Amino acid sequence: MPCADYFGVRDQALLAHATQIDPDGFWFAIPREIQETVWPTEDFELAVSHVDSQIPEDDLFAGIDNPS
Repeated sequence: MPCADYFGVRDQALLAHATQIDPDGFWFAIPREIQETVWPTEDFELAVSHVDSQIPEDDLFAGIDNPS
C-alpha cells in the first residue's frame, strides 16, 4: 500500500531512535523524492501473531479490534 505521504513522519520516528539507526547512515542518504518515486511503500513481514486473522493479511492491524 502506498505510504510515501507519510515518509516525513516515518523519518522523524526513526530519528527519535538514534541508538537504533544512524542518522548519518545509508538509510537517510537517499533523498526522499527518490524514495517516493522508486519505492513508495513500506513492507512488513508477520513473524508471529497473538490475534486471530486470516493469512495472508491485507492490513497491518488485521485482527485487532477497537475497544468499545
